[in-house]
Amino acid sequence: GDENEKEKEKEKVEEGEEEREREGQASRRHAVVLKCRERAEHRFCRQCFRRYIDNHNFLSGDLHCPTCWTLIDIALLVTLASPKQTDRILSLALNRALHSMTDVRFCPAPDCGNALWVDTSRESNCLKMTCDKSDCNTDFCFKCRERW
Repeated sequence: GDENEKEKEKEKVEEGEEEREREGQASRRHAVVLKCRERAEHRFCRQCFRRYIDNHNFLSGDLHCPTCWTLIDIALLVTLASPKQTDRILSLALNRALHSMTDVRFCPAPDCGNALWVDTSRESNCLKMTCDKSDCNTDFCFKCRERW
């Protein structure tokens, strides 16, 4: 009897350890781990981190670790974000990059915003641009960006 009870106790302990290991693996899968600076790791619940992403205005800049304020690389960020958040992050990053380019202009027509590249190397005094979006075709000035 005593030997049998010890064996049952050992099995319960082993089962408990296996369960805790499974829970640990699951929690690691659901955790966000940011490796910020030398040897610094900051852990967050994936749901809380996605809420943090939702509350961030990417137009004002990149996302930083909420613990140490280290910049989070966009490639890592899109692996941590939900698909909807990833679309938003990449769209805003592209938009920000386009706005910083001197040879890109956005159509000023309401509800258009189409980006147009301009060959600034060509010798031309013509400043008139025409939106090439099929349902728009708005004319505007390259320099002042106002409607023509």
